[in-house]
Amino acid sequence: MRSTPYPDGTELSQASRIVWRGEEDLDGYEIRLRAVPEFHIRGTVVDEAGKPVEGATVKLAETDGAAPVLLSLGQTDRQTTTQAGGAFELSAVRPGEWLLAAEWQRANQSLGGAATGRVSRGDWEGVKIRLDAPFSVRGIVETPAGAKARSVVLVSALDPSEALPGASGTADVEGRFELRDLRPGRYRITTVGPQDRFYLDSIRFGGQEVLGQSVYLMDASLPVRVVYKTNGGRVLGAVEHCAAVLLFPKDASLQTASFVRTARCDPGGRFEMGTLRPGDYFAAALAAPELESLEQALDEILFDPQIVSDSRIARSAESVRVEAGQSTAVTLQLMPWPEE
Repeated sequence: MRSTPYPDGTELSQASRIVWRGEEDLDGYEIRLRAVPEFHIRGTVVDEAGKPVEGATVKLAETDGAAPVLLSLGQTDRQTTTQAGGAFELSAVRPGEWLLAAEWQRANQSLGGAATGRVSRGDWEGVKIRLDAPFSVRGIVETPAGAKARSVVLVSALDPSEALPGASGTADVEGRFELRDLRPGRYRITTVGPQDRFYLDSIRFGGQEVLGQSVYLMDASLPVRVVYKTNGGRVLGAVEHCAAVLLFPKDASLQTASFVRTARCDPGGRFEMGTLRPGDYFAAALAAPELESLEQALDEILFDPQIVSDSRIARSAESVRVEAGQSTAVTLQLMPWPEE
C-alpha cells in the first residue's frame, strides 16, 4: 500500500492543507489515487571512525525539508537492518524527498545519523550515513534579581539530515537546564517562558548572540545563556467590532511563539498587551473568525506563527514601535479574519 497526499499528490510537498477543529465532521474530501514508479535506495552505514556498521537500523520517512512527524511519533514508511559491510537496501520507494535515519547500539551507547535525498527518475545509490554519539549542552536562564522563571529551552534541527530531532530542557529553580541527546548539526534555539512577567531579551551561545539565528552544535563545550528582562513595553488601543489583535515582530527571524502575541478585544473593542520586547512590530485588528471559536483560531496562530507572514495580515498591518517601560497607543483598521 502506498500513501497519496490529499488531494492527488505523489509527494508530501504537494499535499493541500486540511484544518480540523475537533468539533465537527469533515465531509466532501476526495482523494484520487495515482500510479507511480518505484525505485530502490542502497547505501552503507559507518561509525564515527568510518568503519562499516552491521546490525544498524535504518528507517525511511518522507520529508518536505523538515524532520518528519512520523519519525517523531516512532512511525516510519518502512525500515531495514544493515548487513555485512554496513550495507542496506530499501525497495519499492516512490518518487519524493526522503529522510533516512540510522540508529545503532554499541555497548551502552546509542549512535545515530541521517541522510536526505530525492528519488525521481532512478534508484538512489551510494548513500552513506555516518553515525555519531549524542552529547548534551548545558545552560542557564537569567532573570531579574529575586525573580524565578520556569522557562523551557528548545532546540530544533534545521536540517534533518544533520541532526534529528532536537531536544528540550526545563530550567530548575536556579535557572540551570540541560539539552540532551543532541547530535552534530545546525539548530535554532528558542524558549517557552512566562510572558506575563518577563520578555525574552537574549539567547547567547558561547558568548555570541543567536536569538532568531541558526547555530551549529557539535559538542558539550560551550554553554547557552538565556536572559529574561522586565520593564517591557505596552501596546493598547480600541477598534470597533474587534475580536482580537495580533502583534508580531517585523524581523522575520523573530516571528516565533516567543514574540508573536495575541489579545482578545473586550466588548468595547479595547485591547492591551504588556511585557513586550522593545523593537519594531506589526499590529492588526481582526474580526471574529468564521466556523470556529476565537480561542481555537488564536491557538493555531501561536502554534504556527508563520501564518502571520504567509497571509494578507502582514501586508495590511500597521507599524508599531515598542519602547522599554512605555505604553504606545495605536490606531488600527479592522481586518477580516484571514482565509485558510
